[in-house]
Amino acid sequence: MKSEELSLKSITFMIEGMSCASCANTVEKSLSEAKGIEEAVVNITSEKAKINYDPDKISPVDIKNIVENTGYRLKTKYEEVPIEGMSCASCASKVEKNFSKVEGVLEANVNIATEKGRVEYIAGMVTRKDIVQAVEEAGYIVGKTETDSGKEEEQAEEEEMFQARRKIIYAFALTIPVFILMFSGMAGYHLPVSPVIQVLIEAALAFPVVFILGYDTYRGAFQAVKHGGANMDVLISLGSFAAYGYGISSLFFDLDRFFGLAAGIMAFHLLGRYLEARAKGKASQAIKKLLELEPETARILDEGEEKEV
Repeated sequence: MKSEELSLKSITFMIEGMSCASCANTVEKSLSEAKGIEEAVVNITSEKAKINYDPDKISPVDIKNIVENTGYRLKTKYEEVPIEGMSCASCASKVEKNFSKVEGVLEANVNIATEKGRVEYIAGMVTRKDIVQAVEEAGYIVGKTETDSGKEEEQAEEEEMFQARRKIIYAFALTIPVFILMFSGMAGYHLPVSPVIQVLIEAALAFPVVFILGYDTYRGAFQAVKHGGANMDVLISLGSFAAYGYGISSLFFDLDRFFGLAAGIMAFHLLGRYLEARAKGKASQAIKKLLELEPETARILDEGEEKEV
């Protein structure tokens, strides 16, 4: 038993996409049930998971797959380094093998033609120093690079925010007309078309909002239910799907059409997700700016002698 405990390793990683305590419980349950993981704790506040695992029974790639199968994303980073001294495919293979030995590396590719290595790793587990060391232990040298991983990460965040904003614009551009048609119908005003055509128009406008722009929400709900849990995605999915289904039933029965409600639920949910991501992004940037204020050197007093370290 003691030997097993000694062989266990502990890692902490970021998980993206969680929005409530139920999300964290779903991920925690999936990780805890996996073979090779002895203990798992997921914190919704910090969006981090800490696990104790046996590297002989489960790999970082398996851990990533478990998280993704629950409908969320394990935060990864990429590092691209120029490698000098390689002369054949065997050299590239040797460097790739060394990259794979670094704990936390998920995938590594070395291109002999461009003399560059690209490594995907779990954010927070691997540093550039580890990657450089892996190259040097293989007998090669890491060349100078102008790549700024901080800028790349910032660009990725900006792109994600841009996509989220675009989703909101599309969602409300379609939702507002559906709302107008729905409320005007309740007030007794209708388009100069047959009731069936009006129902189809409203259904066509609401469909992209509910099922296309809301695809990630439905996927998250499915994964939560699949693992025996329930989260905000489940609540939003039930509400929007029920309203949309009720609207479809108005084709066969004398009922009010609630397509606007279905689209509105999803549109406001997407808006909430965007505002949440924006707030987290600003907090993350503020923390990075604080870390940049850290001095490169410090003066210490050692037995009466002042030293700079």
